[in-house]
Amino acid sequence: IDPDDSIKCSDGNDIVFSGVGGERNPYSVICTSQPIPLHLSSFHFDIQVNNSGEDDRVSFGLSTSNVEKGVPGTSSNTIGFCGEDGQIWHNNEKVAVSSAEHLTEGETICCNFTRIKTRNSSFTWCTFTRNREKIETPILLDSNFLYYPTIAIASSGAHLKTNIGSGEPKCILGTASSVFTSG
Repeated sequence: IDPDDSIKCSDGNDIVFSGVGGERNPYSVICTSQPIPLHLSSFHFDIQVNNSGEDDRVSFGLSTSNVEKGVPGTSSNTIGFCGEDGQIWHNNEKVAVSSAEHLTEGETICCNFTRIKTRNSSFTWCTFTRNREKIETPILLDSNFLYYPTIAIASSGAHLKTNIGSGEPKCILGTASSVFTSG
């Protein structure tokens, strides 16, 4: 949902918001064209904040459809980190608060997705890290959905660098054994 074509992507991972920001303007939302592949047991998606824009209105996370859900975390079956207040939202409820409030230049925020399949069931969870430090505990997701990495921006001048599932992760990766341990 980017009605004004305000989000520009270049080099596959450089994202710049050229639209009008501010609380009165809606977020522009983009997501990957394909969901996280079902065969993957873990997946990472991180953003490096080159510039958080005028008012830090940058959110990112996972949505269950091609951006029809809007800002990650603010509607059902979505989860997201909100750069404006530094909080994690899931299904339109605040579920975790990071140590810092809003986004600042130079930070790296990572969304770690982990899926475990057993003979009779499947479990999917998500963790977020901020500058390599885990934000709260893992959040259990509905395993019946496909999830799309999603970015929402409404902050003039925002400039992000993304790393979606490839390249060296700039975060702590969640695994079955490490997600539920502290540190």
